[in-house]
Amino acid sequence: MNRVFSPQSLRIIGIFALAMLILYLAFLIFPYLTPFVRIVQAILVPFLISMIIAYLLHPLVDLLMKTRLNRTLSILVLYILFFGALGCVLWFGTPVFIEQLRDLMNELPQIQKTILIWLERFEMQLQRLPDGIHLGINDALLSIQSDSRHTISQMVEGAGKMLDKMFALVVIPFLVFYFLLDAEIMNKTIYHLIPTSKRKMALDIWKDIDHSLGEYIRGQIMISLVVGLLSLIGYFIIGLPYTLFLAGLMAVTNIIPYFGPFIGIAPAILVALLTKPSLVLWVIVINLIIQIIEGNILAPWIVGKRLHIHPVFIILSLLLGHQIGGVVGLILAVPIFVAGKVVLEHLIEHTRRARQIKEGGNNQQYE
Repeated sequence: MNRVFSPQSLRIIGIFALAMLILYLAFLIFPYLTPFVRIVQAILVPFLISMIIAYLLHPLVDLLMKTRLNRTLSILVLYILFFGALGCVLWFGTPVFIEQLRDLMNELPQIQKTILIWLERFEMQLQRLPDGIHLGINDALLSIQSDSRHTISQMVEGAGKMLDKMFALVVIPFLVFYFLLDAEIMNKTIYHLIPTSKRKMALDIWKDIDHSLGEYIRGQIMISLVVGLLSLIGYFIIGLPYTLFLAGLMAVTNIIPYFGPFIGIAPAILVALLTKPSLVLWVIVINLIIQIIEGNILAPWIVGKRLHIHPVFIILSLLLGHQIGGVVGLILAVPIFVAGKVVLEHLIEHTRRARQIKEGGNNQQYE
C-alpha cells in the first residue's frame, strides 16, 4: 500500500505544527509583555523598514555601479531620483488627496444621516420578526456599533501620535543610506561570525531566500502600483468621489494576497453606496476587470509562480499574521513564511545528508 505522506512530509508537517503552537502561545502571553514590546517596537521598526527598503534598492545600486560610478555616488544618484520622484508625487498629489479627504470629512454628517435612515427602516422590518431573532440582531448591531466606535477612536488616537513617530520616519533615509553603503562590510562580518562548518549552508540558505523573495516582493509592489493606477483611471471615468484616496487604498491593500482586493474594494463600494448608489455595480465591474488583468497578465508576467507554496499555507500564514500584527502582519506574513520555509527545507536536507554520511560510515566500519 502506498503511503499517503512520506516520512519527510510528516516531519515537515510536525515541525510546522510545532512552530504554529509556539506562535500561538507567544500570542497568548503577548498582552503581559506589552510595555516591553512597545520599547522594542519603537527601536526595531525603523531598522526593519530601513532593511527592507535597502534590500529592495540594493539591485539598483549594483546596476548603477556597472556604469563605473562608485558605491557612494550610485547611492546618491538613486536617492536623488527616488526622492525627486517622491517629491513630484507629493507636490502634485498631496493637495488633491487633502482636498478629497476634507470633502469626505464634510460629507460625514450626511453619510451618518443616511445610515441612520437605513437603520430606522431596518428596525421597522425587524419588528415583524420573532422576539428571539429580533433581540439577537439588535445585539449584533450594537456590537458592530461599539467595535466601529472603538476602531475610529483608535484611528484618531493613532493620528494624534503621528508626531511622536516623525523622528523614526526621519531616521529611516539615513539608515537606508548606511545599509546600502556598508552592505558588503556587513555581509562579510555576518559571514565570518558564522562557524566555518556552517558557512556554506548559511550561504545557500541566503541565496535561496533572496531568490524566492526578491523577485516576489518587487513584483508585488509593481503589481500593486499598476492595480492602483488602473483603479484610479476606472474610478475617474465613472465619476466616483474621492478617486485618489480610494485608488491609493486599493494599491496598498493589493499587496496582501487573496484578501487584499476584497479589503480594497469595500471602501469604494461603501462610498458609492452612500453618495451615488448607481455606481456600485460599476465599481464591482471595474475591480473584476482589474483582477482578471492581474491574475491572467500581470501576476504571471511579473511574478510568476516562484513561491511554490500551496494556497492553504498562504491563507493560514495570513490569518496568523493578522492575529499577531494586524495590517502589518498581513503584509509581512507571506515573506516571513517563505523565509521560514526555505530555512526549514535546508535544515531537513542537511540533517538527511548528515544521517546518510553517518550510516555510510557505519556500513564501511562493519565491512
